[in-house]
Amino acid sequence: MMTIFRLIRILNVIPFLIVNEFYSLKMDDFETIESEHYVMEPLKRKDIMEVFKLFKKLNNGLELSLDRKILLMFSSTKFCYILRSQDGEIFGMGLYYFNKRDVKEKTIHEGYIGLTEKFRGIGIGTEARKNALKHFAKFKFLKGVSSRITLDNTPSLKGNINLGFEIKEKYWDKKEGKERTYLVCNLDIYRQINDE
Repeated sequence: MMTIFRLIRILNVIPFLIVNEFYSLKMDDFETIESEHYVMEPLKRKDIMEVFKLFKKLNNGLELSLDRKILLMFSSTKFCYILRSQDGEIFGMGLYYFNKRDVKEKTIHEGYIGLTEKFRGIGIGTEARKNALKHFAKFKFLKGVSSRITLDNTPSLKGNINLGFEIKEKYWDKKEGKERTYLVCNLDIYRQINDE
């Protein structure tokens, strides 16, 4: 009986992976950007297990889903950036991917952004996300970046709005038991920045 559930789970992963691998062919890797205190770089295979551990640590022991793990095994440099401190510690990550709605609306989804506690609240996460938006603005087939945020997560909601995201809808998430927002950032803003 358990084998059937595993098979169904794996079969549900296949369409997600096919769509994302198709779009990965149209995208470049994240660039390496050095700042005074950290480096933003594409996630490389050698760091994948460390990023899986970081995700688990930042999410109270919850593991990254199977489809996201497989996606990163194949195309990590196109869908995930990491933040590395001067001493080499990976302290943050940003994970993006395409879901059904994104394919339809020509957006890419900001699936997860996380930083360890000591690096929060000093602008690093915002700067990294801004760099990611500039990165995705290079791809003309993308109109925007989508995101979902719980309404009680005021810092993330405020940060998204400051980056140019607009609330498109609010809804009740039964799984989380909270009201959430669906937001989209129009990449034309960042295309203008790239052209300057």
